[in-house]
Amino acid sequence: KARYAKNYPGTNKWQLKDYYEKDILFPEGTLKFGAKKDTVFNFVMEEMAQRNTIAETMTFSELKNLISREKLKGSAAVSSYEIELHQRTSYPFAAYILTIIGVAVSSQKKRGGIGLNIAIGLGFVFIYIFAMKMTTVAAINVGFPSLLAVWIPNILFSIVAYVLYRFAQK
Repeated sequence: KARYAKNYPGTNKWQLKDYYEKDILFPEGTLKFGAKKDTVFNFVMEEMAQRNTIAETMTFSELKNLISREKLKGSAAVSSYEIELHQRTSYPFAAYILTIIGVAVSSQKKRGGIGLNIAIGLGFVFIYIFAMKMTTVAAINVGFPSLLAVWIPNILFSIVAYVLYRFAQK
């Protein structure tokens, strides 16, 4: 850790000022202090300023490259990047699934009007969003596979859509 770090542009060379270095050896570690040190780190300046939301603006191939680089580094953010990657394909399917549910629910004629049908449809949407958030949080925090985390709500709701559509009024 350093109070001041300067990168030499275009290189991986850094100059650290007012730093301390911690060597972790079992059972004891050492702590070394220094005023100035020139060193090389295995990352570039652009990676230092990386934000979590940047994955949302990347193209598909850029995101796949980021995931492979982060896996090599052993980053903890890999699962959130993989979730972003898989959501790009699962959300369009979710739109179709929720549309089928909406059609099936709206086809049922009620004497009181369409208010109840709209409320039921919105209820399905809220339950879908809740299920998607639960599974993605499980993927990030518990280690649940990100592909399954993103597609489980779609699979469950496609079964619900099939049942509702099958028994909907024609």
